[in-house]
Amino acid sequence: MNLKELITLLKEKQIRVLFNKKDGTLREMLCTLSEETIGTVQQAKAVRKRNPDVLPVWDIENRAWRSFRLDSIIKVLDGENEYAYRG
Repeated sequence: MNLKELITLLKEKQIRVLFNKKDGTLREMLCTLSEETIGTVQQAKAVRKRNPDVLPVWDIENRAWRSFRLDSIIKVLDGENEYAYRG
């Protein structure tokens, strides 16, 4: 799976992403980029210059914007399907 495929999947549904946090701990996040799920939620933070190494997503469980580094992704889970991320 590459970045374009990951973003397409995130726009279509909710997926689980397993990644290493900056502090080294493992995190699994249920997230999406689906406008249907996010609705009209606006990001409260000031608009920042986009970092191409980081992907902002809507965290379903915490109901907030979160992000993760693309190089920290271990795997992507789509229901019963599991994908390795290859940038």
